[in-house]
Amino acid sequence: MNEEMDGSTPNASLESIEARVEALSVALERGEIARALDLVRDLDVELLRTTPTAAPRLKELIARALEVAEQVRAAREQELLKLASVAPPADAAAAMLPSPYQFRTGAPTDHALVVSMLAALFDEIAPADVAERSKRHLSADITAALQSSLVRVFIAERDGRAAGMIRVDILSGAPSFRLTDEPRCGYIDQMWVRPADRNQRLGRRLLRLAEDWVRAQGIGHCLLHAAPKAVQFYSRLDYQSTRQLFKKL
Repeated sequence: MNEEMDGSTPNASLESIEARVEALSVALERGEIARALDLVRDLDVELLRTTPTAAPRLKELIARALEVAEQVRAAREQELLKLASVAPPADAAAAMLPSPYQFRTGAPTDHALVVSMLAALFDEIAPADVAERSKRHLSADITAALQSSLVRVFIAERDGRAAGMIRVDILSGAPSFRLTDEPRCGYIDQMWVRPADRNQRLGRRLLRLAEDWVRAQGIGHCLLHAAPKAVQFYSRLDYQSTRQLFKKL
């Protein structure tokens, strides 16, 4: 009976997984986040070649791997949030000033806050009928987003009040990715900054935070769909127009 039939896993495969888990633990203890993330990706590939129901030992290794992977993810995300809270050094004097903004990852308890910010975004950039249709789907969409490992919502706060947010998704399986070396892509889904906090470079910092998170997932590019009045903003930050076209049917 072959492996696919009886659910067994070769000892070599178990040893390979165990070696990766041990290397993950060492990398995490040393604070080598990039190395740890590489190992997590390698381990994910190895796990796909095995059968999770094979043996108690394999189940134990998978559990350890997932635990370490979550520690790596949390450590990396805290590192990104800390970096985002440092004021960009536009000049030497500004670099010495503390940033008025703090950044954090959105949680399910932020549902109402995120929905309200995105509703304000739709009211601002879309025709009234389109905005109303979009807002009808917001609640369910944000509920799913705040619970997904493939989505991050980052929130900027100033003096205890929300100043802006950005949502970034990991996309995979799109037709345009089929024949590429990188089958995943970061997607800057939505970004909004409170009017009182605009022209403070906050949008740039939210975008950088989202890009850093995508990069930490081992993905090398982002795409987005910009409102006409935002095209210049993104162009200044090295986003380039592509051949994508749209037609309403």
